[in-house]
Amino acid sequence: MSSVNVKPAEAGTVSHGTLRTEDLLERFADELEHHVQDNAEAWCSDEGRAERDALVALVWDAREADPDSDEASDIVDQLQDALSRFAPEDHYFGAHEGDGSDFGYWPHIGESDQG
Repeated sequence: MSSVNVKPAEAGTVSHGTLRTEDLLERFADELEHHVQDNAEAWCSDEGRAERDALVALVWDAREADPDSDEASDIVDQLQDALSRFAPEDHYFGAHEGDGSDFGYWPHIGESDQG
């Protein structure tokens, strides 16, 4: 995405206890919509508006998707990528290492051990 500076999310859970596509679509779309609204001022430039419009379109795609379609799984992946944009420094958006049904913003652990 662009170089527009946005307010980061707070660390923690966004969705817990479900891997149902329809639940993830709803919860991730709600989270993304929140961040778009919370960062309205950051997207005043032409570049910023283009990014905002793409994120809003993704929210709409999520809300209109048939949860049983292959497209819905792709949209869940796109939402996760978009939500990563709002991860606090040294955090990622995704499933918690200890609980695959706990999606949120989590600190990178053990990066210094990798490599």
